[in-house]
Amino acid sequence: MIAEYYIIINELAGSGHGKQVWETIKPILEQRQIHFEYRISEYAGHTIRLAAEYVKTIQRRPNITPVILVVGGDGTLNEALNGIMQVPQQDPIPIAYIPGGSGNDFARGVGMATDPEIALAQVLNNMRPRTLNVGYYHETLKNEHRYFVNNVGLGFDAQIVDDTNRSKQKGRLGRWSYLSNIC
Repeated sequence: MIAEYYIIINELAGSGHGKQVWETIKPILEQRQIHFEYRISEYAGHTIRLAAEYVKTIQRRPNITPVILVVGGDGTLNEALNGIMQVPQQDPIPIAYIPGGSGNDFARGVGMATDPEIALAQVLNNMRPRTLNVGYYHETLKNEHRYFVNNVGLGFDAQIVDDTNRSKQKGRLGRWSYLSNIC
């Protein structure tokens, strides 16, 4: 089986670290003549739309495995998952991830490398997708539902994450900015 990669990049993840990660792995993909196309996520929620569009337009072919590859942080991965889940699929398209955020909790949680070159090698050398449990919640006040693979926060911790994501400290302090926003 040959894999084709449909890549979504969040260049702003990790205060610009996502762009650095992409600039590191793109030449490797080109040098190894890996078939890929990519799109840049330009605003909050854009990755959801891009992932859904990929799922709708990917043409299934014999001996070709399409893979949606996300380059960004945990939030980018979450948006891609939610975009994929919007489109009913009989044969689900695998999602892969190269961490480029500030915390990269998902990568650490599944034992994935956070070094972009090593993470890319892990993705390219993986011959079988790993099955993960996907969580789902329905928030009744706003009547919203979402999927998640990493974690879900309600109340206090969700407020801290939201405050941190909107603050300028995140760029300077990285993952420590969450702790600073508790005070």
